[in-house]
Amino acid sequence: MNKRLNELLDELIGVNKKLGTDPAAKRLAEYNTVRVHKKQMEFHACKKRNRWVFGGNRSGKTECGAVECVWLARGVHPFRENKTVSGWVVSLSFGVQKAVAQKKVLSYLPREWIEDIVMREGRRDVPESGIIDTIFVKNVFGGISSITFKSAEEGREKFQGASLDFVWFDEEPPEDVWRECTMRVMDRKGDIFATSQWVRQDLQTLPKVKFFFGAFLAGQNWAATVILLHACFARQVNAFFAVNL
Repeated sequence: MNKRLNELLDELIGVNKKLGTDPAAKRLAEYNTVRVHKKQMEFHACKKRNRWVFGGNRSGKTECGAVECVWLARGVHPFRENKTVSGWVVSLSFGVQKAVAQKKVLSYLPREWIEDIVMREGRRDVPESGIIDTIFVKNVFGGISSITFKSAEEGREKFQGASLDFVWFDEEPPEDVWRECTMRVMDRKGDIFATSQWVRQDLQTLPKVKFFFGAFLAGQNWAATVILLHACFARQVNAFFAVNL
């Protein structure tokens, strides 16, 4: 496993050397190359279509989601077949979106890769100060990928109709939103991945995850790959789950 992971890291370094000097490009280039977080790389390298990362504050879980979105949209993912994609980033509220997921995605997305930005609120020349609706990303294969930001507080009805290649949940969503989003990736055999806190004294999340997985495995063994990560705080645990839809 370690040998294969080292090979994958070498491939990633090769991709990153092609990036420019934009602060976001530099940040992306240094992601898991200057300092390697092996559990993050195992998340990215995992071929399962349903992946969950649980961790405490500042554990690096949100970095996983943001970089995964940027790699997929740009078409430079070192571990997957690349193409032009459409995906959603789902936060619990628009305020949380602005403070967390949106901020992280922008921090890893070089400006020269951005074709256009559609704002929900604010000016598109300073997108970090407003609330983004969609970022259109220049894909290396010549097309335009899209990353659309959505809020779970909009309700299930706002999540209907689209056909997607991926959905990233920044924190555990309401069950009805989860179910609707899993339907959105069915046609394209897309990916679901989530980054969420999981506190030791409150294990309510685990049964929910098992239920979510079981609902789409039609009674099959839902057994996930479970890898315990280094805990940031004594009362928190980091874990990585992966399972096929």
